[in-house]
Amino acid sequence: MLARLLTALALLGLVACQKESASPPVAGCRDPASVNYNAQATTDNGSCRYPADLVAGLYQFRDTMVFTAWTGGGPQTQYLQGSFVVTKTGATTVNIANFDECATSQPASVSQTSFVVTASSSCRSLSSFLGAVQGQGARLRYSYSFADGGGSGTVRGTATKMP
Repeated sequence: MLARLLTALALLGLVACQKESASPPVAGCRDPASVNYNAQATTDNGSCRYPADLVAGLYQFRDTMVFTAWTGGGPQTQYLQGSFVVTKTGATTVNIANFDECATSQPASVSQTSFVVTASSSCRSLSSFLGAVQGQGARLRYSYSFADGGGSGTVRGTATKMP
């Protein structure tokens, strides 16, 4: 009787140990720097996305530009529209090309909520470029200052990512 009891307990212990070690792996992104980090993931499945991934794409923009011409005449307002391309260059860096009629590409740093142009351009001498990322990068809101041969001013606008 004692032998049967010990055998039964040993088998139960063996089954219990096998169940604990047989838990399935949890696939997901294991990089804490990503925007979709999964702390419960036990295996990395290559799904990590980074701030630059959120904003990369083609955008249609609409600007409101308020500027003062060097020739005088007081502040003027213009409305501009067009498109520009944001290309990922690193996990948190992008280039913005063809923005506001600028042929040069502007490097920018990106977080989950904002982007900042990190170098001024020879095109209109862009400066103080700040932006907000909205809705997983589907929409960008921005403002910047500029100065060129015709005057200086501030631009505010929005851009929507094209499908």
